Amino acid sequence: MNIPKLRFKEFTDEWNFLPAEKLFSNINEKNFPNENVLTIIQGKGTVLREQSGRDIIFDESRKNTYKKVQRNDFIIHLRSFEAGLEIANSSGIVSPAYTILRNNIPIATMFYRNYFRSNRFINQILRKAVEGIRDGKQISYSQFKKLPIIYTSFDEQNKIANFLTTVDKKITNLENIITNLENQKKGLLQQIFSQKLRFKDKNGNNYPNWEKKKLGELFIFKQGYQIPAEKQLKIYKEGYLRYLYISDFLSNKNILYVKKDDMDTINKSDIAIANTGNTSGKFFRGQSGILSNNMFVIKNDEKFILNDFLFFYLETNLYDTQLKKIFNSSGQPHLGHKNMSNITIIYPQKQEQTKIADFLSAFDRKLENQKAQLEHWKQIKKGLLQQMFV
Repeated sequence: MNIPKLRFKEFTDEWNFLPAEKLFSNINEKNFPNENVLTIIQGKGTVLREQSGRDIIFDESRKNTYKKVQRNDFIIHLRSFEAGLEIANSSGIVSPAYTILRNNIPIATMFYRNYFRSNRFINQILRKAVEGIRDGKQISYSQFKKLPIIYTSFDEQNKIANFLTTVDKKITNLENIITNLENQKKGLLQQIFSQKLRFKDKNGNNYPNWEKKKLGELFIFKQGYQIPAEKQLKIYKEGYLRYLYISDFLSNKNILYVKKDDMDTINKSDIAIANTGNTSGKFFRGQSGILSNNMFVIKNDEKFILNDFLFFYLETNLYDTQLKKIFNSSGQPHLGHKNMSNITIIYPQKQEQTKIADFLSAFDRKLENQKAQLEHWKQIKKGLLQQMFV
C-alpha cells in the first residue's frame, strides 16, 4: 500500500501517484528582458545572478530568449539528474536550458520541494527520465512528464511541509552559526598573526618580539612514496599501515594498506602538504600511516615551533599569499620542497605559541561541536524524508 512509514495520525487515506504532466505544466514564456536574471545554487534554489558569487558569462543581447519563472515554480536544471529539482525563490528569468514547471492544481510547495530533493525521488523515480552518460546526462522532459509523482491531500502536504520547514530552520540556523564562527576565526587569526592581539606571561608582561625565518631553516620535508596499485590492500594485514592519499584526510572511505618495510611514517600530529595539482599547498593532519607520492610531510622536532602553532599559521593569509605568488609564476600548480623551504613564518617564543594554540584549539572545538550538530540534524532530515514519503 502507498502509505508512508511515518505519518501524522489524523491522516489515513492511501497516497496516489499521478503523472507529472497532470500535476505540473511545462512553462516556456520568453521575451521578458527587463526581468531580473536568476541563476541556481544547488540545494538553495534561485538567486540573483550578481549575488551568486560566480563569474558567470552572460550575453545581455540574449535576455529575450530566457524563460520567465514565477516564485515557487520548480526548475529542472543541468544537474537535476544527481540533485533533483530546484525551486524559484523569486520571479525573474532563467537560462533557456532549464525546464520550468508550474503546478496545475493546488499544492503545498515546500512538500514538493522536499520530495523533489529526496534520495528516493532522485534514485528511484527521476533516474527513469535521465538521458546520456557521464557529463552528458540530462533530464528528458518527454520522459519526465510521464513519471509517477506522489500526491496526497493538500492538508497532509501542508502539515508535512510545515514540519520539515521547522527542521530546515534548525539546519539553517546552525549553518549561520558556523559561518559566523568561521568568520570570527579568520578575524582572530588576522589579529594574532599581525600581532595586534598579544598574549601575556603569568606576570602580565608581554612576551619577547616575534622572529621571522624561512620554513627551510626550521623544518625538514619528506616526500611520500609511490607504491604500485597491486601492492595496496583493501583489507588490513599484520605488518601493514594505512596508505594515505589526500582523500584519506577528508574521509575514512576506500581505505588502503601497504607494507611498512623501511618507509618513513607519519603520526596524527604531523602536518602533510599536497604537492601538485589543484590542491597543491593544502595542508592536512589527523591520520597516521604512509604518505602517497603527491604529498610530503613537515618533519618538526618542535625545538622552535610547535606543530599546533604551525598548523594555525598555515591557515592565515600570510601563508596563502606566498602560495599564490609561487603558483602565479608557473602553469600546473606545483609546490615542491624548495618553494616550501623559501616560505617565511613569523613566530613567538614557545610559551606564547602554547597560549595561542590553546586559545585557537578551544575555538576550533566550539566550531567542530556546531558542525557535529549540523551533521546530526542533516541525518535526522534524511531519515524523515525516507519515512515521510512513499
